[in-house]
Amino acid sequence: MELLAKVNKKIDDDFDGKKEKPSKKDKAKKDVDPVNNVVEETVKAAEAEVEKAQEKADKVIEKTIEKKEASANGMIDIFARVLSDNAKVQARKDDMRSKLETAIMTRAAATDAKI
Repeated sequence: MELLAKVNKKIDDDFDGKKEKPSKKDKAKKDVDPVNNVVEETVKAAEAEVEKAQEKADKVIEKTIEKKEASANGMIDIFARVLSDNAKVQARKDDMRSKLETAIMTRAAATDAKI
């Protein structure tokens, strides 16, 4: 709404002649159509507004993603569970390996004693 009001005011000012007196440099640019200038300014203003809105949307999306990741069954929770499960499995493997090595060493010692 503000953008439309600014554009309408600018158009009214340009066509009513309330515009500042042109300088010498502006006199050299008389071949430029004032309507095209208004259109260009409107496009630039609209692009700026769109960029601001995009930035706001990006911030909201980032906050939402952070909340989802930190919530129960979010990405952080899932990674933590997977890592803890992996650590438990690795500990079981190490325990089984140590039991097997002990059993093998016991049998080897018993075989050596029989010889």
